[in-house]
Amino acid sequence: MKKSTKRFVILLAIGALAIGAAKIFQAEMHALIDQLYVKLQPYLYEVPKEASTRSRPINKTREDMSTANAYGIPADYGYSDAAFQRYRSWIDQAIQGSGDKPAIIIDKLARTLELWIDGKKEASFPVDLGRDPIRDKILEGDGATPEGFYRVTWVRDHGQTRYYRAYLLDYPNQTDLNELRDLQARNLVKSTARPGGHIEIHGEGGMGIDWTLGCIALSNEDMDKLFSYDLKEGTPVTIVRYGTKEGY
Repeated sequence: MKKSTKRFVILLAIGALAIGAAKIFQAEMHALIDQLYVKLQPYLYEVPKEASTRSRPINKTREDMSTANAYGIPADYGYSDAAFQRYRSWIDQAIQGSGDKPAIIIDKLARTLELWIDGKKEASFPVDLGRDPIRDKILEGDGATPEGFYRVTWVRDHGQTRYYRAYLLDYPNQTDLNELRDLQARNLVKSTARPGGHIEIHGEGGMGIDWTLGCIALSNEDMDKLFSYDLKEGTPVTIVRYGTKEGY
């Protein structure tokens, strides 16, 4: 082997090792930041006693939660008739599709994850969301939980995720990437901005606070119940800001 070829192979191997190390470091930092935020959360916001009683952001005052619609949707959730109908159409589409395979519907305002099978709601679980539970996720590090149509790409059991058990979602999908590019084209975000990723439905939740970097967190007990339905890769997951309830 020529010296130049050998040098190239060595550099290639070093590069591969560096990329692998960077990914491991990123995952470690992801977990560390989440854990740190959970520890600091009680000092930042008023924490409700039970997650099941919370249907609105915990860091909002009563004045912030004023509504101007028949559904009781807080004003800061950006309510409009058009948006409500759009989310409702997403929900209806997910329910209709549940006849072919189970479907998950997540309502960010209600803080619920619903499992639908054959057009019937089989289960509902309380969830914790990203640190910014209202906005649609656009950028890496914005702490928001995405909205839209997604699919499970990896069912992660014990030892395959840092958060007990998990379903990895295909965020960002093409729609998310197109939205980011549109914002970049209009100079609303930096051209170097990235959409982030690694959004999961995972365990270690049930805290009654919004603490993740954008993931959807259930209690470990509820994750076990969800796993009992033996959901597969490809399971559709629809995430809406609101719309599963007639009143909030």
